[in-house]
Amino acid sequence: MCCVLQVAYGVAYRVGYRVAYRVAYGVAYRVGYGVGYRVAYGVAYRVGYRVAYRVGYRVGYGVAYRVAYRVGYGVAYRFAYGFGYGVAYRVGYGFVFRCCCLP
Repeated sequence: MCCVLQVAYGVAYRVGYRVAYRVAYGVAYRVGYGVGYRVAYGVAYRVGYRVAYRVGYRVGYGVAYRVAYRVGYGVAYRFAYGFGYGVAYRVGYGFVFRCCCLP
C-alpha cells in the first residue's frame, strides 16, 4: 500500500509541478519582460537612442529574467505543491487504495 501511494504521489506531484511551473513561468516571464523592457527602454530613449538600445535591452532583459524567475518559481512552487498534493492525495488514496489495496 505504501509503495502504491508513494508512486501515485510522486507521479501526481511531478506532473502538477511541471505544468504549474511552465504556466507560471511563462506568464511571469512575459509580464516581467514586458514591464522591465518598457521601463528601461523608455528611460534610456529619453537619454539617447543608441544608449537606449544598449542599456534598454540589457537592463530590460536582466530585470525581466530576475523578476520572472522569482515570481514564476514562487507561484509555481506554491501552486504545484497545493495542486500536486491535492491530486496525489485524491488519486493515490481514493482510487488506488480503494481499488488495489482493499480485498
